[in-house]
Amino acid sequence: MNFKKIALASLAGTMLMSAAAFAEGETFKAGFEGQFDTSVEGNFAEWQDLSSFHQEFKCDEEVTLKVDYGQKVAFSGNYVGLQTSVPVVKDDDGAVINKAKLISLSLDGEAVTINDDCCLTAEGFDGGVRINLTNQWNDKIATQPISADVWAGKQFQVIEAKFIVSASAEESEATGDVAPIAYLAALVAVAGIALVASKKRA
Repeated sequence: MNFKKIALASLAGTMLMSAAAFAEGETFKAGFEGQFDTSVEGNFAEWQDLSSFHQEFKCDEEVTLKVDYGQKVAFSGNYVGLQTSVPVVKDDDGAVINKAKLISLSLDGEAVTINDDCCLTAEGFDGGVRINLTNQWNDKIATQPISADVWAGKQFQVIEAKFIVSASAEESEATGDVAPIAYLAALVAVAGIALVASKKRA
């Protein structure tokens, strides 16, 4: 029984250290990805490597992701996504339940209408959270957050989005601390329950 207690204590300690490390301000990666329109002369390649335009950000804070491609480009309108490396949280049915909000989007300073709430999928960087802006290949999206017509024939150089993503299913308050603290509290509770249960069985 002593071995089980030690193992549980060690696991609890590891979980708490991981949560504390995140609470101290772990950063994640964000960037735009999409299918470029190859019919536009001088445009990027259809699946251009955009890794040099990625940016770091923190969860639960309003983020401004502004990218200047250095030339006029155009997306095809089939797919444009805001990729992140934030770990995915799923429900029992496998649906992504991280909280996120697309606050605004603009092309060369011109505001774009956002039709609906974010459609989140586990297709971001390394399987992280993706905010689908337009994805006509995803038949589960009833209303595209950004209409495909917005991209059709539209050339732009600068794209800018403001957004918030949480690393948990908790509501984000845009403070940088809400979700990590809730996560830490949950781990403390779980660890405490496990240790008490172990003592009762001893």
